[in-house]
Amino acid sequence: PSAELQQRQRSLLQQRLSAAQFAAIQWIDQLPASFTGVVIANEVMDALPVERFKVIGGRLQQQYVSGELEAHFDMPSNALQTAVSAIERDLGRELAEDYSSEVCLLLEPWVASLADVLQTGVVLLADYGYPRQEYYSPERQEGTLSCYYRHRMHSDPFLWPGLQDITAHVDFTAVVEAGVGNGLDLLGYASQSAFLLDNGLLALMEEQLQELPGEADRIALSKVVKTLTLPGEMGERFQVMALGKNFDEPLQGFQTQDLSYRL
Repeated sequence: PSAELQQRQRSLLQQRLSAAQFAAIQWIDQLPASFTGVVIANEVMDALPVERFKVIGGRLQQQYVSGELEAHFDMPSNALQTAVSAIERDLGRELAEDYSSEVCLLLEPWVASLADVLQTGVVLLADYGYPRQEYYSPERQEGTLSCYYRHRMHSDPFLWPGLQDITAHVDFTAVVEAGVGNGLDLLGYASQSAFLLDNGLLALMEEQLQELPGEADRIALSKVVKTLTLPGEMGERFQVMALGKNFDEPLQGFQTQDLSYRL
């Protein structure tokens, strides 16, 4: 949606692609009425707005914002109450006193919008998150909401309104529920590390290492690959899920790992 980012994309792709490949690319302002192919959403779901809640006095309370940009809790909306009740049924327990977390109520309609236009193909989703049992575990009693300002993380969403990024992890159980509920099939679910390695990341790295002129460049590339794949970095924190419609071909990125049982 950003005109400035679109221009940066155009410049980069024009440098990297052939003239014929670049001519085939279109930037769109809205989803097409019908689509056959692959939809890739990398770190999109974590940017969707969420509703914050807390259990106070044994009752669910929703976090609201006052005119002075201060947080307060009050009765939840019907949509939030229904969503949290469904989560508790799935967990097989009620959330404990003082438990705080969040729910993304826009996740289902967002997935539904993709399912509506996809005729044949795959929706490939990559983001940081957890299956529901891990997302709402008793140990994670403050939720996952995080704020970033100048590459520094903190937990106060009211500190620099409009200047900071606010994000929350993804409930991948909710993603697959939204997909299946709107006519999509689960084609794969794995860690980012397994997905990238299955898709030949190491071979691609070796190929690029041969082309780099200096040792510093080769070390930098190796660090990037480690960041993407190591468990303590992005390798395990990021998950990749594939949803499809009218598509039954095996996907290379899910050959060696299947985490669907955790959903």
